[in-house]
Amino acid sequence: MKKHYNSILSLLDKCRTMTELKQLHGQMITTSVIRYVIPLSRLIDFCTNSETGDFNYAKSVFNQIEVPSVYIWNSMIKAYSNSNNPDEALYMYREMQRRCYSPDHFTFPFVLKACSLLTDQIMEHRSTIAL
Repeated sequence: MKKHYNSILSLLDKCRTMTELKQLHGQMITTSVIRYVIPLSRLIDFCTNSETGDFNYAKSVFNQIEVPSVYIWNSMIKAYSNSNNPDEALYMYREMQRRCYSPDHFTFPFVLKACSLLTDQIMEHRSTIAL
């Protein structure tokens, strides 16, 4: 297991495309490395942070995680707060709390950013209606 774990971590560091990431994801599943938080977190991070990532793939992976770490929750909340759907960041935050996860000091800046973006969208919508 340790052999697969270290080699997959190394390959995740070198990963540059979603095609490569999907191959690594398959290896993570077949070698059971998927059960460990660090490689799983790196997989989610690549999907949510990379210019070549795929947020839909991140959502799909996230939805299959039985016990996501707070780090993984934060990665998803951050991705939503940087998207065109910041309301989804708030939904994720509420879901995180509903499932009894405690937010940490990284969670709140992402939630506040989503709130700020939503406020901007509301104000923009109101000014459009007023015209």
